[in-house]
Amino acid sequence: MNTNTIINVEDLWKQYGLPLPEFIQRWRYRLSGGRFDEDYFRRRQKWALQNISFEAKRGEILGIIGRNGAGKSTLLKILAGVTPPTGGRVKVQGSIFPMIEINAGMHKELTGRENIYLLGTIMGVSQAKIKSKMPDIEAFTELDNWLDEPVRKYSSGMLARLGFGVAMNVEANVLLVDEVLSVGDMAFRRKCFDRIEELRGSNATIIFVSHNVRQIERLCNRVILLDHGQIIHSGEVTEVVDHYYHLSNEAIIEQTKHDYHAKPRVNHTDEMMITNVTILDKDDNQVDTVKTGDMLKVRFAFETTHRIEKPVLGLGFVSTDLILVASFSNDDLPNRPDFDGTGIFDCIVHDLPLLPGVYSVKSKILYQNGAVLFGGQNMASFQVVIDHNEDFSRLSQVIIELTHTPDKPHPCQSLNQSMFFPMLPKRQCRDG
Repeated sequence: MNTNTIINVEDLWKQYGLPLPEFIQRWRYRLSGGRFDEDYFRRRQKWALQNISFEAKRGEILGIIGRNGAGKSTLLKILAGVTPPTGGRVKVQGSIFPMIEINAGMHKELTGRENIYLLGTIMGVSQAKIKSKMPDIEAFTELDNWLDEPVRKYSSGMLARLGFGVAMNVEANVLLVDEVLSVGDMAFRRKCFDRIEELRGSNATIIFVSHNVRQIERLCNRVILLDHGQIIHSGEVTEVVDHYYHLSNEAIIEQTKHDYHAKPRVNHTDEMMITNVTILDKDDNQVDTVKTGDMLKVRFAFETTHRIEKPVLGLGFVSTDLILVASFSNDDLPNRPDFDGTGIFDCIVHDLPLLPGVYSVKSKILYQNGAVLFGGQNMASFQVVIDHNEDFSRLSQVIIELTHTPDKPHPCQSLNQSMFFPMLPKRQCRDG
């Protein structure tokens, strides 16, 4: 192995056996001489990792991303020596500090200070060296008097502080980080990020696993994308992250459609109903994927039982983590149209200012006095992708345009989507 290569993984495979009840059942069949379906039991044995090969260089921060169940944590456990591979080989030069679980290696009855010595000993660091590093560890963790309390009294954030304080100061050759930065307060997470950035280009090699793509983009030199236990993409950060977005967004769109059919979230009076919502491009083609900077049109088809004078239309854009990132309405327009019978109204977003991701629409329609006529969530969903060669300087001048076509039925398919949500830095509403 090249002296600059710290981690070398070749043709790594990992299989987990049968669940215990089925394992016992198979052995009962064998001992009794009965017949059983060996193919069935073989299919039940899952490959957590398949044909994994990669290298990590000295001073490199290698990111590993993938959806839940992709094999990220299993890979880190093999690198840390926690679990053996079924096949293949792993070579690591130097000492490893695994931050795979918050309290890994800690004894709950020992104090924080005693656990610092314990973690250092596990890593092969001498007591004298740990003692010399103790002031730095104390300063980094900011636990103060809590260091002399048993760690069973610690919160998850305090445990993360203790483990990360040791990892950042005992100078391990390889640091394995698996989602531990998802706990703790914002100030401490920022301190950890700053410290990891300081280690970039040093002798330390960091394997960084996270679902937070922004963290991966900020910290990593290179990224590996896992899916169903296999490497499906590796290389430059932006390229692999774009592939991950595409992979995740397809799954989210399908799930949102399923969730909408299973649990439609709509409330309305008998006087008005939104009968359909569609996502259209500038040529009025129905789409489920648009680019940042493109024009986007959301078309609502409605029905009313009688004339409704000047209703207030509200539209919100929600992210997949259920954060309302933008909303607007036409309540400040003096010449709002009346709704009567069947018709459509469009919300047109010029120069869509959204980052890549999946978005969905929530809407609300009110009487002039503020009473709710209609409210709906997860009404349509779409994916946003980005063209990295595009000039987005024009996105500062975003206009939201509302158009209304009364008494014009819109022959759309039945409502079969979920919802979308954009991030609008500057917006205006005007009657079309």
